[in-house]
Amino acid sequence: SDDTDVTTEALHIFIQVATAKDGLVRMLDPDVLKNILEVYSGTKQDSLRTLCSQVLSLVYTRSSEIWDHEEKKTAVASLSSALVYSLESTTLPILASMLHHAQDKLKVATLTLLYHVLAAVPAEIMAKVRRQMADGKRTKMLDSLYRGLRQILASKVGDKLRDEGLTVIVCALRYFGPDWLFSWLKQTTKIKAQDDPDYANAHFPVLLISLVSVEARVLLDQVQDQWIADHGGDGTSTSVAVNLQHQARHQAMIPVYFSLLEDAIEYLASQYADDDDDHAIDMDPAAVLKIRKALTEVMDVVMEITRFMQDTADNDQELQANPIAQACMRILSLWLAEEGFEI
Repeated sequence: SDDTDVTTEALHIFIQVATAKDGLVRMLDPDVLKNILEVYSGTKQDSLRTLCSQVLSLVYTRSSEIWDHEEKKTAVASLSSALVYSLESTTLPILASMLHHAQDKLKVATLTLLYHVLAAVPAEIMAKVRRQMADGKRTKMLDSLYRGLRQILASKVGDKLRDEGLTVIVCALRYFGPDWLFSWLKQTTKIKAQDDPDYANAHFPVLLISLVSVEARVLLDQVQDQWIADHGGDGTSTSVAVNLQHQARHQAMIPVYFSLLEDAIEYLASQYADDDDDHAIDMDPAAVLKIRKALTEVMDVVMEITRFMQDTADNDQELQANPIAQACMRILSLWLAEEGFEI
């Protein structure tokens, strides 16, 4: 239609504008963002929704790049303020609500958009967003985010969506703390009926940690196979081909898995530390047992591959330069330090 053509043309103009600081500040105006988000959520045309998503992703990516590059210059003060205000007042609350309430293609597209926005915005900006956002608005946003992520990750989805969902969770944990996710475990003592609307929400952290445990073990097995191939093979004629796509996913996702598992370990340990009676912890014992089992299974694999790398590395410098080896050693140190918490 003519209206669609005009909208498409306007969005292409926005892409051209979203290159310099002044244009980005105008694009980050809440009224402009709301108009784009209205088209994004209301259109039935995949191409138009994709274009809206590209505009929004570009605005936050380019704004963050400029802020990061010129952080100490007063010239970007207006851009910093616009970034913070747009995120806390408009973009994050609206996208979190869409993630919870939207269906099908719009829900999936919104997860991808959130992934790009949260991955782009610097931690310093997000710290300001957290401080500036009213408690009630932040609680509502995180509740919507939680429920939307649970709906997606509790379903059968492919690697791409699962990776995006887990990355969004880790970003939110980093920026808003662990309570929005793990405090739901305290509801497991109160919500016993599986037909209760919040039963699935209360048990989502258990499902999530089990999922991450399985995914981490699969990727660590691939990492070990590749390590063996890189160090002369296993003594047989079997060869392991280098899979660059797998390697890229290892580098991107193993730190995400470990970050989430580290937060889970620390949260559970803090609950026991804050309780005079270890056995009176306010979580369903069966849920905690499942979490502990999942953590133990993945940490056994981490310990195995860490020892294998240490035994077969050419030198200490190789271990120090390998980000996965370093990530394994960090999470092992945390696990062994916190392993004292008992069920």
